[in-house]
Amino acid sequence: MLFTNYTRYVDEFVSWGCSQILDPDSPYIALSCAGGIWITAETEAPEQAISDLAWKKHQMPAWHLITHDGKGITLINIGVGPANAKTICDHLAVLRPDVWLMIGHCGGLRESQAIGDYVLAHAYLRDDHVLDAVLPPDIPIPSIAEVQRALYDATKQVSGMPGEEVKQRLRTGTVVTTDDP
Repeated sequence: MLFTNYTRYVDEFVSWGCSQILDPDSPYIALSCAGGIWITAETEAPEQAISDLAWKKHQMPAWHLITHDGKGITLINIGVGPANAKTICDHLAVLRPDVWLMIGHCGGLRESQAIGDYVLAHAYLRDDHVLDAVLPPDIPIPSIAEVQRALYDATKQVSGMPGEEVKQRLRTGTVVTTDDP
């Protein structure tokens, strides 16, 4: 399950999803879109069919790339802020997704960081107080080692950089989450 708050990530997911549906070797057979649009390999001009901006009237719109057995990948545009993230997580926790991943951006405090660097959180310092009533701030939220490794490998592949070189652009460590009062 992917979360984002950027339309450009939605556009990329939709474009990639449409290409997967058209690929006979892909396990994906359909893309269920916000606003009730259903895309299959038989849909003419699928990206054009999805380009209608009507989905923007929905709060937290979702897109589901579906396999033959009903599994797949979901992308949800959750909007901005930890309160929105908590709301959607509360609603989706009952589905027991294998992985939750937020795709977005963050600011960095290291002088060595540059625009375009990758940030991969290994731990989280929650300074937003959203979960304090159910999870005290001193209890860490661990990352999943397999996901961390897959993201590291994907960064090497996407950037075209070898292992040691990618370490200069891939920042890892603790990420602080905060919210405006």
